[in-house]
Amino acid sequence: MKFFKRNKQENAQEIAKKVAKTYNTKKEKGEENPIETTAGNLVKIIKEKNDLTEIKKVLKASVDEKELPNDVVTETMAKISKIESIPDAVITDVVKAKKDDLPDSSIKTIIEKGDVNEEERIKLIETVEDKKINKKLVKNELINLYSKTDEITDVEVVTSLKKIKELEKEQEDDEIKELGHKVVAKKIAENYYSEIKRGTMLYSFSQFIPIKEMLEIDLPELVEKEYNKLEEENGKKKNRFSKRDLKDKILDDLAKEVALNFDNTGIVSIPRSESITNLSQKEKQRVLEQIKVYSKHGVTVQDAKSIKAQLIGEDYEEGKLSTLIMLEDSKLMDQLCFLPEDKRKKVIEILGDTLEKKLDEMDEEQEKDESMQENIENTKNDKEHKDDNNNNGKNNEEQEIKKADR
Repeated sequence: MKFFKRNKQENAQEIAKKVAKTYNTKKEKGEENPIETTAGNLVKIIKEKNDLTEIKKVLKASVDEKELPNDVVTETMAKISKIESIPDAVITDVVKAKKDDLPDSSIKTIIEKGDVNEEERIKLIETVEDKKINKKLVKNELINLYSKTDEITDVEVVTSLKKIKELEKEQEDDEIKELGHKVVAKKIAENYYSEIKRGTMLYSFSQFIPIKEMLEIDLPELVEKEYNKLEEENGKKKNRFSKRDLKDKILDDLAKEVALNFDNTGIVSIPRSESITNLSQKEKQRVLEQIKVYSKHGVTVQDAKSIKAQLIGEDYEEGKLSTLIMLEDSKLMDQLCFLPEDKRKKVIEILGDTLEKKLDEMDEEQEKDESMQENIENTKNDKEHKDDNNNNGKNNEEQEIKKADR
C-alpha cells in the first residue's frame, strides 16, 4: 500500500496530522496491527530526514497529536533505537521534553522492545515515577549486567551497579539488593576461574558492597555458588577457589581499613556487626595481626586490648571513646568537628559518661596511692620509733655497765 505523498515544505505538525489520519483509516478498515504498520510508516519518514533536530520535531509533534495514540509513537521510538544512523540520545531528548504526555508504561515499552544503549536506558529510567515499573526496569538492568560480567572489568561492573542503584525509587528493596550481590559474586567467581587472574582484588567491589557487609551477606558462600556454575558449564579447575581464601582476603581488607582509620585519627574503631563478633577466635586473631601489619604508627598493648574488646562486641562505643580521651584536646575537637551533628551529640553524651568513669577511676587510684603512701609512712615511722627505742635501751645499758665498772 502506498503511503501518502509529502510536500517538502511540510512541517512536523502537518506530518503528525497525516500520520494520525492514516492510522485512523487503517483502524476503521479493520486492518491488522494498525499501530505496528503506522509506526513503520512514521519510521520511513524519519529515516529520510538527515537533520536530527527535524527528527526530534516530528517525534514531539507526534506525541502532541491528539488523534495519534501514544502507542504509535512508542513503537516508532522503539524501532528507531535499532537504526544505527540515529543516536539513542534523540529518543531520550524527546521523552524528557514530553514527559508529561508520555506515561511511564510507554517508556517501559521503548526500553523493553527497543535496543537503547545502557547510558540512554539509564537516563530514560530516571524519568520513571511509577514504583512498580521502576523496580521492573531496575531489575532488568541488573539481569542484563549479570549476563555480561565476563565482557567488562571489575571497575566497569561496579560503575554500572552504582548507576543502577541510584535509579531505585524504593530504597533497600531486598530483591534488587540480592541481584546486586549476585552480580558482584559472579564477577569475583570469574576472576578466580580466569587463567590470567586466578584470584581477585576486593577494593573495587568494596565501593559497592562495604567490607563489613561482605561478611554480613557471607559473600564467600555466594561466590562459591557462582563458581560452581562456571565449573559445571566450562569444566573443573583444581584448587582454584576456596571460601577460606576469599574470607581471609575480606578479613585482611577489614584490617587494612581499621589500620588506615587508626593512623589518620588515632582512634581504634572496629565496625559494629554481628558477623564480626561471630568470627572464630583464629579469624579475630588474624584481624588483630593484620591491623598491626598495616598500621604505620604501630599498635600498642592498650590498642590491642581495645581491638580485642571490640572484636567480641564489648565496650564498643566506650572502647572508641576511651582512646579519644587520651588524645590532646585539640585533636579531640578536630575529630568531633568531622562527625555529623546527631553522631556528635551521641559522642559527647557517651564521652561525658566515659570521662566521669575515668575521673572516678583516677580518684580511686589516687585514694589507693595515698593510702599506700600513708601505710608506708606509718611503717617507716614505726620502724624509726622502734629503732629509737632500741637505741635508747642500748644507751641505758651502756651507762649502767659504766656505773658498775666504777
